[in-house]
Amino acid sequence: MIDFRYHVVSLVSVFIALAVGIVLGAGPLRGQIADQLSARVDQLAEEKRQLRSDKDIAEAGVKNRDAFATQVTPLLVTGRLSGRHVVLVSLPGAQNELVDPLTTALKAAGAEVTGRVEIKTTWSAPDRSQARATVVREWSKVLTAPAQQATRSSGSGTPRPSAGAKNATPSRGGTDIRADLQDLLARCLVTANPLETGDPDPVGGQVLNAFSQQGLVAVREKVTGRADLAVVLAPPVATDPVAPSPSPSGADPVRDWVDLSLTLDRAGGGVVLFGPASSALDGGALAVLRAQKQDTRQVSTVDTAGSPMGDVTTIYALSEQGRGDGNAYGFGRGAAAVMPAVSVAEQVAS
Repeated sequence: MIDFRYHVVSLVSVFIALAVGIVLGAGPLRGQIADQLSARVDQLAEEKRQLRSDKDIAEAGVKNRDAFATQVTPLLVTGRLSGRHVVLVSLPGAQNELVDPLTTALKAAGAEVTGRVEIKTTWSAPDRSQARATVVREWSKVLTAPAQQATRSSGSGTPRPSAGAKNATPSRGGTDIRADLQDLLARCLVTANPLETGDPDPVGGQVLNAFSQQGLVAVREKVTGRADLAVVLAPPVATDPVAPSPSPSGADPVRDWVDLSLTLDRAGGGVVLFGPASSALDGGALAVLRAQKQDTRQVSTVDTAGSPMGDVTTIYALSEQGRGDGNAYGFGRGAAAVMPAVSVAEQVAS
């Protein structure tokens, strides 16, 4: 058992050590300690100045890099999408500021932008299932109309399938409202038949109007005709993501967006899912798509949205999609390369 004498000795030892420290600190060690502290403060101040300088240089480098890329973009993309028609589809939460620079790059590449449609959150909202069913019920006949084969004249004059072209997706039986809804929208926006691209589509316009009236989509730029290629703009992932509400099909909204991208790809000539770096993180549309196994001809993903590099990469990815190929591009999780490889022959030809 520890007795009172032990406690007294312990307390005395503590006070003696404290007194010795005070005497040494105020006496022979005072100058040395002060010098060490002063030197450390000066070192930290210098490190702070260096870090600030490095930060300023890095920011200036990024700004000037983007300015350089913006100026050379027309040279890099000219002619890449000549004769192509591209529709823009914005998913809920997609950044509107991405649209103008991407549209400028598409036009510089020779593409005709046929319009922009924004998907509303009601697309997957459980309480809007009746609105979705109404559109499908009233317009399902559009899905059962015979689809024409997409053909392109070869050098010999013999019609042959267009590279990457696919038949319009037919109705999936009317039992899956979500799937038929995707098919309907795809029918309004894209086609695999090069003879149908760009021309006015009265039926598609009526269906889009029905979508708008039910609050499922908003037509931000009038759709002037059907496109053969599509860019789907994905939203960033929130810093504090909220668990998504399940849709009537049991899938979450992000899964619905990915399925819509795949449906547009099946019905048209190719799709690029385009989003900021965070969209390749857990919970992002690009992450979900990249985790899925796709067919050989897959939807391409670009995770560098918001930069001139991302716009150029998307142009090249669309060109690649038109040839029947695709991959994951950028620097986020799951990316296969920064951008599609460009051969010397392609560069000279452009």
